[in-house]
This record gives sequence, structure tokens and C-alpha cells, in this order.
Amino acid sequence: MAVYTSGVHNFHKAMAKAGIVFPISKAEIIKALEGLEVQVDFETFIPAVSMVERMKPESYENAAAFYNAYTAAAMVDLKESIHY
Repeated sequence: MAVYTSGVHNFHKAMAKAGIVFPISKAEIIKALEGLEVQVDFETFIPAVSMVERMKPESYENAAAFYNAYTAAAMVDLKESIHY
């Protein structure tokens, strides 16, 4: 079974395409990403905003804070998907 490993890279490309710069609020990120999709598996694309909507903080001072929150949200999703 092959594992798709480019999801974070594709999300980062969507962030760059949307012109995201920090500091920024979650609402501003959602507005900028509106209409963009991210490939998260070999044949699966999801709206980029769906990835941000589940993140907890409402603002991000820098990219490190943003990607820490992104990773935390992704881990919650992973745990739920494997019933951990």
C-alpha cells in the first residue's frame, strides 16, 4: 500500500498562492483560501479552508505558530480515524 506524503506540501503551496503572510487571523486565512483545494491523497482533494476551520487558535503571530496548530489539528483527526 502506498502512502501519500505530500499533503502538507500541497497545503503550503495553497497558502503561498493565497498570499498568506504573518501575523494573520484565522478569519483572514479562511477568506484568503476560499475556493482553493488541496490534494491530500492520490485521488482526494479537499477545500483548503476545511483544514484551517478545525484549528484552535484564532490568530497566528508567525508561520511556526500556524503550522504547530495545523499539526495538532491533523493529529486529532488521525487519532479519530484510527479510533485511538
